[in-house]
Amino acid sequence: MSDVPLPGGPSFGGYIWALKAGTTNTAQTIQSIGGALLVTTAGSSSADQGIATVATATAQSSLVLKATPGNFYGANATSTAAGYLMLFDATSAPADGTVTPKKVWAVAANGSFSVAYDLPLVMAVGVTLVFSSTGPFTKTAATCFMSGEAI
Repeated sequence: MSDVPLPGGPSFGGYIWALKAGTTNTAQTIQSIGGALLVTTAGSSSADQGIATVATATAQSSLVLKATPGNFYGANATSTAAGYLMLFDATSAPADGTVTPKKVWAVAANGSFSVAYDLPLVMAVGVTLVFSSTGPFTKTAATCFMSGEAI
């Protein structure tokens, strides 16, 4: 079944939907409660329903999450030295010097930083994380543990 408007049946939001109460579609459950439709989205344990994390195996200065256009969902960095986690719409890390990142987050010495977006950031070229000892508009490569999610 698909969730396209069809003739006949009850109308919700100006549309008549093909899904019937109790059916599921892409992890969504449709229920009829008191004459209204309740749509819920449940988590899934299926490997094809999640986003895989990409992580460094050792302390690194950059991490390419996706080398093609896509969506950025989140990142994590842990470092012994203070620095800046930078997000670039690029397929590789830029050279040290003046940079224009999409996002920059400060990471405290001996600290961790995490960010997650429910609605992802659209990246037109690629998704690359960089750790820098300087910032936010100057990149000086430094190393840390990094991980992130992009599709």
